[in-house]
Amino acid sequence: MKKTHAALAFIAAIAVATVSLGTPAQAAPPVEKKSSTLGPLAKPGSKSVDASTLVALLKEGTTDAQVKALVKKIAAQQPKAAVGLESLRSSVAEISVLAAYSSLVAEELVAANIFEAVDYNVKHSYHAFPEDPNDPEYGLDGSWGLKDGTGGAKFNIIWPLLDSSTKDVAPVAVIDTGFDFAHEDAQGGNIVNAWDFTDGDADNRPFSEEEWGLTASHGTATAGLIGADTNNGIGISGAAPETKVMMSKVMSEEWEIDTAAVVAAINDVVARGARVISMSFGSDVATSVERQALRRAYEAGVVAIASMGNVGYDLVNYPASYETVIAVGAINSDMEPTYFTTRSKYIDISAPGENIAVMRQNDRYDLWGGTSFSCPLVAAAAAIVLRANPALNPDQVKQILIDSAVDVVDGNASPGWDKYTGHGALDAQAALKLANATAQIKVDGTTSLTAGDQVSLQVQALNGDHIAVEGSLPSGLVFDNPAKPAKITGVVTKAGEIKFTLINVDASGKTLAKREITLDVKAGQIETLTVSAKAAIWNGGDAEIQIAGADKYGNAIPDVKEATTIDKACLSFTASAAKTKQDCAVTAEYKGAYGTKKASTTVEVFDKASFALKLEGTAQAGATVTAVAPAGWPVSVSWYRNNAAYSTGLALVLPADAEGDYFHAAAAFAYKGLSLSLETTSFYPNGAPVKVTAKAAATLKVKVAKKTVTATVTANGKKATGKVAFKLGKKTVTVKLAKGKATVKLSKFSAKKGTMSVTYKGSSTVAAKKKNVTIK
Repeated sequence: MKKTHAALAFIAAIAVATVSLGTPAQAAPPVEKKSSTLGPLAKPGSKSVDASTLVALLKEGTTDAQVKALVKKIAAQQPKAAVGLESLRSSVAEISVLAAYSSLVAEELVAANIFEAVDYNVKHSYHAFPEDPNDPEYGLDGSWGLKDGTGGAKFNIIWPLLDSSTKDVAPVAVIDTGFDFAHEDAQGGNIVNAWDFTDGDADNRPFSEEEWGLTASHGTATAGLIGADTNNGIGISGAAPETKVMMSKVMSEEWEIDTAAVVAAINDVVARGARVISMSFGSDVATSVERQALRRAYEAGVVAIASMGNVGYDLVNYPASYETVIAVGAINSDMEPTYFTTRSKYIDISAPGENIAVMRQNDRYDLWGGTSFSCPLVAAAAAIVLRANPALNPDQVKQILIDSAVDVVDGNASPGWDKYTGHGALDAQAALKLANATAQIKVDGTTSLTAGDQVSLQVQALNGDHIAVEGSLPSGLVFDNPAKPAKITGVVTKAGEIKFTLINVDASGKTLAKREITLDVKAGQIETLTVSAKAAIWNGGDAEIQIAGADKYGNAIPDVKEATTIDKACLSFTASAAKTKQDCAVTAEYKGAYGTKKASTTVEVFDKASFALKLEGTAQAGATVTAVAPAGWPVSVSWYRNNAAYSTGLALVLPADAEGDYFHAAAAFAYKGLSLSLETTSFYPNGAPVKVTAKAAATLKVKVAKKTVTATVTANGKKATGKVAFKLGKKTVTVKLAKGKATVKLSKFSAKKGTMSVTYKGSSTVAAKKKNVTIK
């Protein structure tokens, strides 16, 4: 293999809004990822959020004409917002807007009901490792990650088992920087163009590495790890030989990876038949548009895989942390989590990510590192699993990868799932065996219970015929197996550990697979039940309700299963002069093996419409504008100039250089435990931003007499106020205007002849004026 020992310098680490330092790993199950929500979700403030661009995902059936008509309508209704349609591609609309109006325009786009999601644009960063590795083995064996050995994913063992006839069964889409299709190790035709979402064509050649640096080869490296020509005596080996790899380019000449480009690429490759998507980039900001596009891909049977990032501490990163994406971390050749791999409660699996031999532009090779290169290895394994068993859905593929992973217990990783490596290290050989297995068993349901809880386990035989129970179920549990999928239901009344075994049998009764189920049941008698909520919420808002239970010994039971109600009618009312809030009842109910417990409280609900900041619509430089907030509320107001923080306080004196600028205010309130924030742009028109207009023009007339010089100043047809400066020679005399006039005696000056400059200095609302006269 040819190797070029180039510096391992890549783009800067991800822009982070808030982070926390890592803590020792705990063996705990990963937290369930959040479900989809209609945006906007992204919060302006993170460096990666561009609030001047909105991205909208079209609903199925929405036409381009509908989108264009809606944007034109909003632009006409909100002329100050500068709304425009930037692009419309692959079911994704990119809409430009003045940042101060972005929230308002987003609400109008959502209200039109032609989009599945609307959100701000987010800038992603590639997850390439930014430093040369200091491992003493650097440069000696960059193919370790593909081999059978410590840390290796064992691809080399399964290559002889792959059937060439399945090479087109599971195409992999790589969304990245483009690919060097002229590379000597990519002439077998495995890697093909999809689309360039930066230039709008099918030319996915990357930018020049000589001009743009090593990042330009990022896509060549990630796609090459999957689809490089194998067994050709040249360069590196692709992890999934002969598998079709589609390259989608999303990095622009500005080095930006926009949400719109990412979402358009996802939509496009799904339409082209991709079964796997590999994404080696991310941001710390989630968007509803990206989440929904990946949800669509998941529902279409596509396995989405993304890198966790390389910050080396705890961070929630997207798209890896979306609920339909497999999140990938990095391990080294010592079977340890690399020091740079991002830790997260959402990590699913790890793969080799340090000292990885990759392709670079112009027939070059190098050793690079980062979760950028762990991700395509997992994508290759997913493609191999689907080539063996195309009927598998994304959940089944994910479960196979997880179930076949090798537990990592060295370094910071602990037995079982942990935030450093997820469920363990990728084992492609074991994953292929599971994919080819005649049976698997999937179980969804709660396995941590409290006595008195209702049990409902959903049981499914994957690629098998029937599910049965080996042995007898504990008293109270019932097995229902008329057809697939089956259920195990009942009520557990006794604390302790319950175990039983599920078996998958074929039509002849032959056992195909087994899975042991353990139910951990805690003491369940509830003696006390309490419910508390925030003291105040907005009309239509969500109350933050906390419910706690304790057993007869006073021990807290944290996983109480409760039914909660809020008086829905109470949440909808219109504020009046006499009433801006009302009390709503909140009730919690617990039904256990020993009876029913109820508890209740009240929450104050306020009509959101009764709270608004009010500002003047326009003002002149030097004028004072005031934010008027709800009476009686403690309020802190911050002012923003062209959407950047400027000043604080209820009143603001507009600076003299502010002509043409926009100012808006944001207020923070606190009341009975409720923290609220309002921005003027959310309450248009009463809270419209203040636009600073030009100062009025002044008219200056100068009259010269034998002994005096008189200046007369008017503005807007009225006598002006202010001062006039008279300068003759080296001396300046300033005189205050009285009824629009200012007079100075020539005896005040040492020079008796020459050119005198007469300058009106202006006021907060009137521009300065200057005139020269001759003193003879």
